[in-house]
Formats: sequence, structure tokens, C-alpha cells
Amino acid sequence: MNVKACLDLLMGRLGGRTAPDLRAKCLQEMVTFQETEMEGAEDLPWFLITEEAETDTVPNERRILLPSDFIREVEEEDLLLIDDSGEEIKLGKVGYEEAEQRFGGSDPGTPQVYTIRGNYILLHPTPDRIMTVRFPDYYARQEQPVDSEESENGWFKWASDLMMSGPGLVVATLHLKDPELVTTMAALVTRANTRLRNATVAREEANRNRRMG
Repeated sequence: MNVKACLDLLMGRLGGRTAPDLRAKCLQEMVTFQETEMEGAEDLPWFLITEEAETDTVPNERRILLPSDFIREVEEEDLLLIDDSGEEIKLGKVGYEEAEQRFGGSDPGTPQVYTIRGNYILLHPTPDRIMTVRFPDYYARQEQPVDSEESENGWFKWASDLMMSGPGLVVATLHLKDPELVTTMAALVTRANTRLRNATVAREEANRNRRMG
């Protein structure tokens, strides 16, 4: 569902209100809800997973800037280093202190492990030549919603119920201060969260037993 349609429906659920300033508040709460509550959650849904991406190392520079939309890595995915012959080398992930203890005084060479620190991937030891680094799939932030029929990111495509009820609860609680609406929106949030969790589990479990057999 596009963002405009979600806002239209949410305004209706908030009592059929049409005030432009309230609509603007609903949109801002959607932006905040997406960025903090949903993309900052411990468990993230499948539709945030991107495809692989590649970049090149710079000789004698161990830092590689993370993609701007990076949230976190997908479990059990490996960072790959592709050497001059085309061979793929899996790099293990370790903590920063362990990497410094093992490679802090090492000369540049072929990286063996990596860490994530701030907005960077750090390769250890520091690469001594240009090599290709292949990012595994990762969870990525979605585009910020805008009040438009053309605006539809993964959250609004797959979890439009949650993107209405979550911000709707905040608006009902803090802006409208309407106890009846708060109760209604809270129930919708619970239902939407349950549906999304069940959908995520179902995708993870689909066909698993058949493959194991």
C-alpha cells in the first residue's frame, strides 16, 4: 500500500479527521516509527534484506565504508574477499580488541578477519593491494515515507497495518489524547505485530523440512 493510501486510511481511523496539520503529524510519526521502532528492533523482517554488493580495497587502508543504508548483517552470511586469481576467501568476524591483539603490529598483507566499528568495516591485517570485497546480504534501511502515491517502501508494502497502527497509537496518545482511540490503536498494533512475526517465521520455515530430508 502506498503512503498516501495509508495516511488516508489512518486519518479515517482517527475519527475521519481531515486537518492538514494532523495529517502532517501522522506522516512525521510514520517516519519516526520506521526509523526508531521498526529499523531499530532486535528482530528484523525478511523484506529488509538486500542483495550482495561489492567494493574494492585501497592499498594500505584497512577501512571500508559501510553502505549508507546498512543496519546490520544477516546471520550466517560471510564477508568475502576476492583475490587476484578470482578465488573467494571467507573472512571471519572478530571483536575489535581481538583483531588488534592478533594483527595490530602486522605488516600489510591479505586480510584474514574483519570487524565492524562505527560506520566502517575494518580489515585485518591491512590490505597491501587492490582486492574486491563482496558484502553479504544485509538488512537495509528503507526510504523515508512521503505523502505520495509513488511512495511505497518495504514497510508499507508488507506491513502497512503496522505502519498505520503504530504511528496511530502515538498520535492518539500524545496529540489527540483520546483514550478510546488509544485502546483501539493499541489492539491494532498487537494484531499487526503478531501478523508480521508469524509471516517472518513462516518464510523462515517454508520448505525447511523437505530440504533437510
